[in-house]
Amino acid sequence: MDRRREAAWLRQKARTLALGGPGRELVSLCLDDYDRHRALLKVRAETSKSGRDRWVPLSPIGQRVLDYYLDHERRALVDALALDECGPLFLSESTRNPGRPLRPGAFNDVVDALRTTLELPRLHPHTFRHQRLTALKAAGVPLEDIALFAGHASTETTRLYLHLAPVELGAISSELQLLVRTLTSTG
Repeated sequence: MDRRREAAWLRQKARTLALGGPGRELVSLCLDDYDRHRALLKVRAETSKSGRDRWVPLSPIGQRVLDYYLDHERRALVDALALDECGPLFLSESTRNPGRPLRPGAFNDVVDALRTTLELPRLHPHTFRHQRLTALKAAGVPLEDIALFAGHASTETTRLYLHLAPVELGAISSELQLLVRTLTSTG
C-alpha cells in the first residue's frame, strides 16, 4: 500500500473507531449537523430508522478526531476541489470519487478491514452502537433516556442492544489513543 493510501486508511480507521454509530447515519451527515461547541451530531429524521431527529454526543476523543478531520483534511478537499463548504460532513478521498459524499457501504468496508487487520472476528458495524448503549446503561443512565439517545421508539428495542460489550473492544482502545495522537499531532 502506498504512503498516501496508508495515511487515508489510518484516518478512516480513526474516524470509524472514534465516532462509531450506524454507517448510514454517519455518511449522510452534513457539515451543519455538527455542533462543534457542544460536541453533538444531529441525526436527521430522514436518515434515522425511527424517523425522528436526535442529537448524539461525541466522546472527547471522537470530537478531537472529527475536529482534526474538519480543520485539515476536509478543508483541504473543499479548497482543492472548490466544493460547497456546507456539503456532506465526510468526503471521499479516493482518486475515483474525490470530494464526493461517502457511500453508505464505506463504513462497513472500514469495519470489515478492521476486523481482519486487528483479528477481531466479532467486530461488526453495529458493535459500536451496542457498545455505546451498553456503556450508557452501565453508567446508570435510565433505559428511557438510552432509548431516546438511540432513536428507538420502544424501550424493548433498546433492551436488545444492552449486553456485555465484546471483550475485543478493549483491545483496540490503546491503539486508537495512539492513532489519534499520531494523526492530530502538529508535529
